[in-house]
Amino acid sequence: LDYLCLATAYLTQFSLLVKLFFTIWLTFHLFCFAVYHKNMKGLEILYIVTAIVIPAGIAVVPFFTKTYGLSKGWCWIMNANDSSCPPAPIKIGIIEQFAMWYGPALVAFILESGAMVTLLVTLGCRAYRKGGGGVSEPLVGQSVHRKALKQMLPLVIYPLVFTVLIVPPLVNRILDAAQGRESIIRCKMDVVFIPLLFLAAGATLIVHVCFLLISKKKPPPHLAPDDAGMETARAGSTRCSTYFVPPLEEGFDSGYGSRRI
Repeated sequence: LDYLCLATAYLTQFSLLVKLFFTIWLTFHLFCFAVYHKNMKGLEILYIVTAIVIPAGIAVVPFFTKTYGLSKGWCWIMNANDSSCPPAPIKIGIIEQFAMWYGPALVAFILESGAMVTLLVTLGCRAYRKGGGGVSEPLVGQSVHRKALKQMLPLVIYPLVFTVLIVPPLVNRILDAAQGRESIIRCKMDVVFIPLLFLAAGATLIVHVCFLLISKKKPPPHLAPDDAGMETARAGSTRCSTYFVPPLEEGFDSGYGSRRI
């Protein structure tokens, strides 16, 4: 037995599921926070535990069915016996690939696509909607919602990247199953897109962290005396004043804590 290949196959399956679970939880967290104004911060431990423990347990299954091994371009769940000519399909391996990766990934794609569209449409409508009689919302309310939309967009990119890059491997596997044979071209596409999925996710996270660090280092803008007077007069013309309570999430000012008095 090639123990290095077996270890690589297990880590590959484990990391695929960890990525999938974390993306689902992140999408759920953002959706509740942005659409329903629900702070799900208390569930962060649950996110981490389920995203690590459940994949670790599921990834053990192919050891019992002896389907871990060299599968085309990498060590993963084998769906065909390459030692025979033509390669004989391994039915249990095909079932495990769909049950342990392609099936959950398809469900996640559908759910996340709906959640992302709903989230962006909701935030966009709040930021640019019109009030009664064709009159825009008050200046303060519009600015708060637009600020929330601007701050939420970088967070949405992470699950959005996953949703886009998971499409080619899913389509390739469905076509292979429907045609009863594997295409060399589609196999090479999988070799490119599946590693790219992890690379793009990590790059997106790093860029987002750098963006936050740079934005924190920027000094707050200072108004000139004339500008300050104009802002005071403008605020007075709305006959309202505002104050902000601490944001619901650390490092994120949603603006939903604003009130009129």
